[in-house]
Amino acid sequence: MKGIMFLLLILLSGCCVIPDGKEPDVNKREIAKDDPRLKQTGEKILQALQNKNYGEFAKYVNEKENKISEEEFLVSEKNIREQFGKITGFEYLTDLELPLMHNMIWKVRFERKGKNQETVRQELLFRLILGSINGKPHVISMGFL
Repeated sequence: MKGIMFLLLILLSGCCVIPDGKEPDVNKREIAKDDPRLKQTGEKILQALQNKNYGEFAKYVNEKENKISEEEFLVSEKNIREQFGKITGFEYLTDLELPLMHNMIWKVRFERKGKNQETVRQELLFRLILGSINGKPHVISMGFL
């Protein structure tokens, strides 16, 4: 657990470029629903997981510093599908306040067959944290809650 927290701290540190040496207003933020590119990034990532499409996933997630291989993607997708089921839909819920970043939450619906072959439906939250580098959304962190 300590390793995960340390990794998260490293990922979240140094994610902001301060223009002209001025300190940014950390309380100024744009809400994701007001910027279609931000919402679209999350939707494309979830669609790529839903469709098992590494090529599409890589377009939005793979930056030089946190590249996810196709093998890692397929293993993660398989684990998610086996544990929760196939993604049958998702809905953007909100953008939580977080200085200098976008902390976006989706409701994701899953469906799978239970041991007795009855359909099991469940929902999880998906959290996506985006920063902005050179005006382009940049994935900082993501995961199911």
